[in-house]
Amino acid sequence: GTQAKAVAKAVRSGEKKFKHKKRTQVHFRRPETKKTHAAPVFRRKAVSAEKKLDAFAIVKQPLATERAMKLIDDNNTITFLVDPRANKKEIKEAAQKLYSIQVAKVN
Repeated sequence: GTQAKAVAKAVRSGEKKFKHKKRTQVHFRRPETKKTHAAPVFRRKAVSAEKKLDAFAIVKQPLATERAMKLIDDNNTITFLVDPRANKKEIKEAAQKLYSIQVAKVN
């Protein structure tokens, strides 16, 4: 059949030799291939870590210096000593929770 003819033609013409790609640069640049990350076999942590800072850990104490007292009188501003790991949003929520005040701005 047709398959036999195709095989006979291939045998007559001989095997095709691999033609090398002509190099145009001196340096060989390795082609980039797809990089796949290994799928994790198990979870590294059994329990996801909760935030370690609660409201009491964030706001340590109000500052009671002369300058802080002047700010309270003049600008209606309270100064607190806070944990350096807390961000402004956490400080605002902690102060509102602990002191039942409405915080306008954390600076």
